[in-house]
Parts: sequence; C-alpha cells; structure tokens
Amino acid sequence: MQLGHLRQRYLWGPAVDQIFAEENVDNRADETVQWTLTDHLNTVRDIAKYDSGSDMTIVVNHLIYDAFGRDTGESNFS
Repeated sequence: MQLGHLRQRYLWGPAVDQIFAEENVDNRADETVQWTLTDHLNTVRDIAKYDSGSDMTIVVNHLIYDAFGRDTGESNFS
C-alpha cells in the first residue's frame, strides 16, 4: 500500500447518511463489495456479500442494537 492509493470506496444514497455499499479496492485479487441492509428507520441491521461461486447473496454480519441505538452485538465483527 502506497500513500495516496485508494483502499475503500462507498456508494451513498440520496438521503443523509444513507450508505448502500462498501467496496474494498485494496485487495488486488478480489474486490469485495458489501451491501448494507437497513430496517424501516434506515438503521443498518445486516451486511451482505454476493458470492459469484454459488451465485448467491449471503448475510456476513448481523448487527443488534438496544433501544438507545447502542451496538449490543453482532454475528461477525471482523
């Protein structure tokens, strides 16, 4: 990684703080795109990734919040 090289980029929606996807462009072999899945309040609840080998989209992380919006757990925090 050299100074000034792009590592990640984001696809933003028209609303304030509305993120649709995060793309890892640092990994030369596999440019991974992770899609955010939101609830009715536009809170990110799941992160999904498309697997071209199986031609399926899978949830790679599920986020859990308390009534005050604090992160209380997730299925895969790596």
